[in-house]
Amino acid sequence: MAVKKLDFDIIFVGGGSAGLSGAVRAGELGLKALVLEKLGSCGGDAMIAAGFWIGAETKLQKEKGIEDSKQALYRYFMDYSSYRSRPELIRILADRAAANIEWLEKQGLVMNKDVHIHGPTTVPRVHQNDGMGAQYINVMKERAEASGALILLKTGANELIVENNRVVGVNAEA
Repeated sequence: MAVKKLDFDIIFVGGGSAGLSGAVRAGELGLKALVLEKLGSCGGDAMIAAGFWIGAETKLQKEKGIEDSKQALYRYFMDYSSYRSRPELIRILADRAAANIEWLEKQGLVMNKDVHIHGPTTVPRVHQNDGMGAQYINVMKERAEASGALILLKTGANELIVENNRVVGVNAEA
């Protein structure tokens, strides 16, 4: 087996939702990104997801006259998790949710023009992209590649390379 050393600023292990969106963001920041996906296509569980995005104080909510707040979304997330989630992370999630939805739209993901109530929430704050999870993956894969990311399919990471308690690389096998 031939060994090839590649040099990247950041490596994402997995070509699903997080790996692809991370690769897009890395490209925006001028970083050279690699995505390793062990399967023959990107997507993972996101391919079968409904494409729901929850946010408060979004543009669509404002257009529809829906009153909501980041604080109310924070309380919803904390209540929903029975306060088992880390409050500082939930605060970041609630505060950035609307901007994240706008970022997805900027990438080319088309949201339908309805805002729904879902689960125990009483405020319409669930946005859904057209084409559900599969469309999200298609858009993000296209954007990641357009931003310069290299996506290697059928290439699984099998070892993290750690030096001085810091991950500095990945061994992978195609």
